[in-house]
Parts: sequence; structure tokens; C-alpha cells
Amino acid sequence: ENALVRASIEYKDALSDQVKAAQASRIAKVSELQATVSMLETQKGLAAQSEQIAALMGNEVGVRRAKITQLEIDIKLTKAKAEVAKAEAEGTIAVAEATRAEMQAKGEINPVKEAEIAASIRSARAKLAEADAIRKSAEVTDRELTNLRNGANNAGNGISKSMDGARESVEGV
Repeated sequence: ENALVRASIEYKDALSDQVKAAQASRIAKVSELQATVSMLETQKGLAAQSEQIAALMGNEVGVRRAKITQLEIDIKLTKAKAEVAKAEAEGTIAVAEATRAEMQAKGEINPVKEAEIAASIRSARAKLAEADAIRKSAEVTDRELTNLRNGANNAGNGISKSMDGARESVEGV
């Protein structure tokens, strides 16, 4: 009987440790991703400064490049923020499920606590769906930017080929 009691206590302690580990994991993942967001926000600010400097110098190509860089950073920033939201939501779900298991093992679960945990999980799942939608939106914007770039490059190549053809025609005269 002593072994059974000891095993029960160890099991409950393990579940408690699991809750703490889930909380620590959530904090670590979120803080790492927030550092990425912070870095991207700094890069965006630098790109905005580059745009202003290019504008002051009358460098239209530089202004255009800086704006494109800002858009690229905005896309990365949106994706990074979606990853933060995803990590937060996944962490919330892990903590809630671990808490539920711990409370059940200790016999502390009641209908109110169960409803709170279930609501927390539903809310986190909704945030997961929202984060996924934001990420997909950023991917669409990224593809549009790539298509614009490719279209501009192709148009530029077409103009160059036309100019080469015109030069060859003039040289033949």
C-alpha cells in the first residue's frame, strides 16, 4: 500500500512538473519569436530611413528599392507575428491540457474548472486559425510582390530586346 501511495504522489508530481515545463516552453518559444519581430521592426525602420535619404538626394530608384525592401520586411514581420500568435496559442493549449490532467489526478477538477479549461482551449484554437489566416495572407502578398518583380524584370528584358532589335535595324541602314 505504501508503494501505491508513493507511486500516486510521484505521478501527481510528474503531472505538476509537466504543467511547469509546458509553461516554460511557451515562454521560451514566444520570447524567441518576439525577438525576431523586434529585429524585423528595426530593419523596417532602417529601410524607411533609407527611403527618406534617397528621397532627399532625389534618387528615385533608391526610393523605389527602399519601398520594396519595406514591403518585403512587412511580409516577414506579418509572418513572424503570426508565428508568435501560433506559439502562444499552442502553448496555451499545452498548459491547459497539462493543468486538466494534473487537476484530474489530484481530484481537484470540477465542472467550473473544466469549463474554464475547455474555453481556454477553444479560444486558443481560434487564435491558431487566425494566425494561419494571417500567415496565408502574407504568403499571397509575397507571391504578388514576386509576380510584380518578375513582371517588371520581364518587361525590362522585353524593352532591352526591342532596343537591340532597333539598333540592329538602324545599323543595317
